[in-house]
Amino acid sequence: MTQHVRRYEIGGLIAQGGMAEILAACAVSEAGVSKRVALKRIRTDRCADPAFVARFFDEARLAVQLSHANVVQVFDFGRTEGDEFFLAMEFVEGVDLQRLRRTLGHQRLPPAEALHLVAQALRGLDYAHRRSDTAGQPLGIVHLDVKPANVLLSFEGEVKVTDFGVARSRDACRPQEGISGTIPFMSPEQARGEKVDLRSDVFSAGVLLHTLLSGSCPFGEEDTARIAEQLRRGAPAPPLSIPEAGRLQPLLDRALSPSLEARFPTAGLFADALEELLFAEGWRSGAAGLRDRLALAFPEERQRLSSLFEPGPRSQGLAVARPASGCEGTFLSRIPEVEAPVRQTQVADTIV
Repeated sequence: MTQHVRRYEIGGLIAQGGMAEILAACAVSEAGVSKRVALKRIRTDRCADPAFVARFFDEARLAVQLSHANVVQVFDFGRTEGDEFFLAMEFVEGVDLQRLRRTLGHQRLPPAEALHLVAQALRGLDYAHRRSDTAGQPLGIVHLDVKPANVLLSFEGEVKVTDFGVARSRDACRPQEGISGTIPFMSPEQARGEKVDLRSDVFSAGVLLHTLLSGSCPFGEEDTARIAEQLRRGAPAPPLSIPEAGRLQPLLDRALSPSLEARFPTAGLFADALEELLFAEGWRSGAAGLRDRLALAFPEERQRLSSLFEPGPRSQGLAVARPASGCEGTFLSRIPEVEAPVRQTQVADTIV
């Protein structure tokens, strides 16, 4: 029997984590027109945690206000009769950057592809940083968890930033008792629990670029306690040891500066610098190279994703969820007020 969450027909499982699962789904209109979406459904045990639910609401409130080619769009939010929460998001036919990294091992991406990919992600971040509310007031969004798993790559070569589950608005970017994010990709000020601004995302994007160009994270990924201490001390990232390092290192040094004032002041200016270098060096095959790489690395993934939307038996672990009474018209503009979340001290525990 086809499962429903309000007006969504649920298909197969795209991905899952300790916090939520991502499901293939079709949004169906009264006229019978359907659109493929990705449904993020919070795990039942997490729905009983008020702080986690509040964080999920925060993600919804921020994400619904974002509409950009390099940001995964959120369309809707709802709650089922079983008190499960979900986000309906743009379905990106592709993989996340972390999966691509796993296929590469410690091989590096060619500079054309790495710079193109990070520049596109920076465009999405810059848009979010500059976004204003309906009254024209800057939202002051800072993502705070820019990492490979939160960058989606479509098989058409698109690059989209996702998961604003750790993001903070201007009112929340003050010093914190705990830290949230993923240690190997966070900024020094984030690791110290200090006040953060958009330049924290610039640093994280620099870590991402260094990782793609060198084949490994500049500060490592395994010993998180050591990495956190290095970040708190403001230890410099190791230099690149690749043939193109002379042209790339100055950009990385600026993005990865422990000093906020020495970094690119905006994600947009960092993207401009990367695109200028791409043009100057004649590295113009980035988008096409990335598209071809994905096709070779994941030859059956497009068909697998497509099959998740086909009618038929579904995974046994998925419970039927029907509309909750009074919830049929609940959209993001009418999310109920909840108590502000308590900041978490665990740093790598983010929603899928």
